[in-house]
Amino acid sequence: MHGHRAIIAARMAGYKPTCIVFEIGFPAVTPRYVFEDPEHALATNQHARVVITETEAWDTCDLRFVTGCNVQVHARRWSDDLTRLGEKLAADGAKAIAIASPYSPEILHYHQGTWHAYLT
Repeated sequence: MHGHRAIIAARMAGYKPTCIVFEIGFPAVTPRYVFEDPEHALATNQHARVVITETEAWDTCDLRFVTGCNVQVHARRWSDDLTRLGEKLAADGAKAIAIASPYSPEILHYHQGTWHAYLT
């Protein structure tokens, strides 16, 4: 998982990002410039970003830093793991969650304890 340390540091300093974007299951990419690095997203005035590569297990990650934030999940593949990730994000306190994949016509949305599915 990459990008979460900057979010945790910001939260400890009293700043709560309005939105955190998770990129799940994509191959690891070495940033060429500082603005491409998820750890520097907040410092370069971008949305807070967290990257979990295809070789990492998200289910062992501590996601409590999402508490009270809106979360967008962009996944490389659509799977049942995404709904489990959404449940974990909700349990860790995310305010609203949207899950999408480029290979699925469906967007899952979680808000106020209820899941909704939308076709695009």
